[in-house]
Amino acid sequence: MGLFGKSVRPTIEKMKKKRDVKGLIEALGDEDGDVRIAASMALDQMNDDPRVKEALVAALKDEDWVVRAGAAVALATTRDPRAVEALIAALKYEDPGVRARAAMCLGGVGGPSVAAPLIAALKDEDPKVRFGAALALATVAAYSADGDARAVAAVKHAAAVEDDPEMRAAMDRLRFTPPDVT
Repeated sequence: MGLFGKSVRPTIEKMKKKRDVKGLIEALGDEDGDVRIAASMALDQMNDDPRVKEALVAALKDEDWVVRAGAAVALATTRDPRAVEALIAALKYEDPGVRARAAMCLGGVGGPSVAAPLIAALKDEDPKVRFGAALALATVAAYSADGDARAVAAVKHAAAVEDDPEMRAAMDRLRFTPPDVT
């Protein structure tokens, strides 16, 4: 049995309300995957604490892909350069769910360092990762002052060569209808 016994949610919720960063970080190391997932989601709302960023970067290596994906989402909101590096590294993880989530999160982070890895992710073997990268690049283009011509061109090319018809149609919609940034 894990550190928190059977009452995972109430215990994590109490720590969240108390902003018990130390306790939530400890919960990331619990043997129970549900505890780790709940802790990573709770820490998402406390990312102004520098300890949280370090713990979430470490959680990107958790054995449970749901924990890794939750950590990626939480890190995206920090805009910390280490978080961006960790998300870029997550684009190479074995699990396609983590790669896809990392790609989408990088779109929310934006900035000049994310376009090249996202363009590379358009060639991923998994169609969900390719779509996540296309979505992220559409977001990067929408938020950049010049529309980031590299991102737009990459999404157009990816749509043209995409094998999966559903993903191709989705990418086509992205390049003509960028996300609403208002």
